[in-house]
Amino acid sequence: MYRFNTYKFNEEDIPSLKKSTNPFAIAVLAGIYLHQTEKNYHKRYEVKKKLLKDFILTNPNLKSIYAEALFYFIDYLLYLPHELTKQLTKDLSINIEKEAKHMLYSEKIKEAPTLAEYFKTVREEGFEKGIEKGIEEGIEKGKMEEKRNLAAELLREGFSVEKVAKMVKLSLDEVKEIEANIHFNRHES
Repeated sequence: MYRFNTYKFNEEDIPSLKKSTNPFAIAVLAGIYLHQTEKNYHKRYEVKKKLLKDFILTNPNLKSIYAEALFYFIDYLLYLPHELTKQLTKDLSINIEKEAKHMLYSEKIKEAPTLAEYFKTVREEGFEKGIEKGIEEGIEKGKMEEKRNLAAELLREGFSVEKVAKMVKLSLDEVKEIEANIHFNRHES
């Protein structure tokens, strides 16, 4: 015959658990909320958001493996559909970035649904910003190249360095460099 330790969490006093500094109290709250929100994902979303936010804000020592394991446990226990997980990630991202950035380096915690969604969002935003920046830099580089080509053409037509710099809006040094390249290329040909 096997004997197991059991715990009847539904008999616990929720206000006492919320005030408790014992990490197990948070796990018990998660279990209670799981049963209270069994068929209502929107209510579960609200209690999960509050529970995780409070957990992040009231546990400055989130570097510990126990805190990471507890976060992971809560995140999995209080399952949410994908769309609500995305919304939760968006709502908690400010708290994660301010209070628990060090959690982001934990390999285990990256697998928790809310943080997995957070990492996906951060990667996508970084990728989009990189593309935007690349396009902007490409446009700027293209404009500069166009100015330099125009300056070279004007110099070949006999315009003075000062006049070309003023017309094309390049510095005198840049136009002198272009002029030097033109003379260098003529002597090589």
